[in-house]
Amino acid sequence: MSTDQINPREYGQLEADVRHLQASVQSMQLDIKAMRDLMEQSRGGWRLLMLLGGTASTFGAVAGWIAHNLSFIK
Repeated sequence: MSTDQINPREYGQLEADVRHLQASVQSMQLDIKAMRDLMEQSRGGWRLLMLLGGTASTFGAVAGWIAHNLSFIK
């Protein structure tokens, strides 16, 4: 078989493979967009969680210092 002849069966198989790859890439793009959206939504939640945790630990430390260093009953 010379190189300028195209086997229709092999050509059809290549077309099917290309269609399958295109569908796979499109599916991966949708998954990546969904993951990106999820990460963007969670970013604000983490910031709020860290702010609340820092505030609570600061108040706890102040309350502990007061309880330790100031005695109301002598």
